Amino acid sequence: MLEFMGVLYDVPNDILHERIDDLLKLFSLYDRRDYLLEGYSRGMKQKVLIASALIHDPPILFLDEPTSMLDPRAALMVKDLIKKLADSAGKTIFICSHILPFVEELCDRIGIINQGRLIAVGTIEDIIGQTGTKTLEEAFIAVTGGVEEKELLAWREQKDADS
Repeated sequence: MLEFMGVLYDVPNDILHERIDDLLKLFSLYDRRDYLLEGYSRGMKQKVLIASALIHDPPILFLDEPTSMLDPRAALMVKDLIKKLADSAGKTIFICSHILPFVEELCDRIGIINQGRLIAVGTIEDIIGQTGTKTLEEAFIAVTGGVEEKELLAWREQKDADS
């Protein structure tokens, strides 16, 4: 998979194999380098997807829920990697995530999308300030239209009434 992605992005052959080895070691997959992807766990597949995004060393990186399905140790490594890529390697990284603590930890600027429309852009502090809320979660709820009040246990209460 990584070789295929490297070829797609025209990574020179002399660089490609060394980079693949480095990425497999980084993601603790080197010992399974000859296994078929279909035999990998979902977390291992997620690591391969991130490595695929990095294989050609792009100046801009797009990551969708990058820590999804990763164990805590791997998730921490990916967060540290994202920080280093942004800070030390000068990469621009777009992250799509619903995990707001993750967003708060890693992102300088955020955009909130609701029903396919970008409805808020700025720093976390800007968006919290504009909404008059105290947390990013509260700000998100405020800009996306609030919370629909529902009886959360209605299904349970109905079952008890029928019994």
